Amino acid sequence: MTLSNLRTADHQPTTSVILADPAVIELAQMLDFIVYATTDAIRALMPGVPAAFFTDRFTTDYALNVAVEAYETNRAGGHAPGRAAGKAGAQMLSRAIVGMNDRLLNEISHAVEAAHDAQRQH
Repeated sequence: MTLSNLRTADHQPTTSVILADPAVIELAQMLDFIVYATTDAIRALMPGVPAAFFTDRFTTDYALNVAVEAYETNRAGGHAPGRAAGKAGAQMLSRAIVGMNDRLLNEISHAVEAAHDAQRQH
């Protein structure tokens, strides 16, 4: 889902109506969590790399769209929100930074899922 393509009847850009939708608010909150938790998880594995390196790459339209699409696809496939968030974070990472190996992506996926599950318990 991209908000940049929404238009009113007179073809003016709009996000006000769609942003009031609880499903959109929930998705935006989850996207925020995915970016934060993925950045936190990868920084734990690569502590010498500044956070800005990752956030610059994870906050592009492309990376955000990858994360949203992956999250929604995984939720539609029956995954719990935490698992879907983990898979979306790993997918976003693999697209935003080329060359990440499967082991690392799997670790990130599990770390994001665990962070989500821990957040829900509090």
